[in-house]
Amino acid sequence: MGHSGDIREALGIVDPYAAPSHELGVGLLAERSRRKEFSLDVQLGDRTARFGTGPLVGSLATDVETFVRLTGGRSADPGRFELEGVEPGDLVLFG
Repeated sequence: MGHSGDIREALGIVDPYAAPSHELGVGLLAERSRRKEFSLDVQLGDRTARFGTGPLVGSLATDVETFVRLTGGRSADPGRFELEGVEPGDLVLFG
C-alpha cells in the first residue's frame, strides 16, 4: 500500500509529505497507537505527540514521512530518525 506522499515524491514535489491533510494522518496514527502497551514521546518537527499507551519507555524524533514509514512497517532511512527505548519494528501499526 502506498502513501499519497510517495506519489508526490515520485512526481518531484518538494516536501511531499507536508500535504494539508498530514495532521489528520498523524492524528490517526496516534489514535491507532493506543493498541500498544508502551508509550513514546514523538517529536515531529515542532509538534510533540504521544504514541501508545502504558508506561513511557522512550522517544522518537523524526519527520512526518519517516513516521508514516515506521508505523506502516516500511523501510526508513536510519539517518532520518532517533529512536530510544524500542526497536523500529515495535512501531508498526499497519503491515
